[in-house]
Amino acid sequence: MIKIKKIPVIIIILSFILLSITTPTLAQNLEVTANTEKNTYTLREIVKIYGNVTYNNQPVTQGFVSIQVENPRSTILYRTIPVGTPPKTSNVKIISAYPCDTTGNPKNQFERGDWAYFKVTVKNDEIVPQEVLITVTAFDSDLIPLGTGATKITIDPGKTASYIPAIWISKWASTGTCPVYFNVYTDYPKNKGYPYCPEEIANFTIIESKYEEPPSNPLPEQPIQNGSYQTQFRLSPEPLPGNYTVHVCAWYQGWKSIATTEFQVEDIEAPP
Repeated sequence: MIKIKKIPVIIIILSFILLSITTPTLAQNLEVTANTEKNTYTLREIVKIYGNVTYNNQPVTQGFVSIQVENPRSTILYRTIPVGTPPKTSNVKIISAYPCDTTGNPKNQFERGDWAYFKVTVKNDEIVPQEVLITVTAFDSDLIPLGTGATKITIDPGKTASYIPAIWISKWASTGTCPVYFNVYTDYPKNKGYPYCPEEIANFTIIESKYEEPPSNPLPEQPIQNGSYQTQFRLSPEPLPGNYTVHVCAWYQGWKSIATTEFQVEDIEAPP
């Protein structure tokens, strides 16, 4: 009769542990960088934000970055920049976005030293409720941020939600054709919020008075590149001095990665 030796249970367990340790796996790694051209800025200077987005060390070709810039008091802008070809992320989308009056009727011209209003409507075509962050960022014709609006809301399946923030047009704002950007995120970019859909843009006009014929200013086009992103804005003639933080959240095929960078704004006297 042949005796069969019993293998202790502990040896079997250790064998499985060693096998799992030595089995090669492919790391899924999304990385994003965030940079500015300088560390210190003063009034009316252009701030360029740029970086790279890679997945397993290869340039991303179908992704997004969501950007949130904060001064010492509040957020001054939200932007969504495509990295390569804009991908389809979900069935939550912006169905309309335009400048308007206080009740949501379309209106294109606004005077300096007055309020401007912008209406954005978002639809949820998913089968479950979705919590969304809707943001609006308006610029003057020199790409100086005028202000932002942001609200969180839950939208039921098949339903829509609208948002009409008021943004003040400062007396220093440049007249002419101006851009306003509308976005819908899962959360704030600084909290790893990514866009449900591509950014929507509309134009409005700032005038000195209602009797003025507004100038026409061509707006810069947003470059689209594989594996990288960039955007820029100009500081106002009255920027809040102190530390500014740039939050960048990259999204690609369900993966997320976040990066931050900072710059200083110095308080100097404006020329006459």
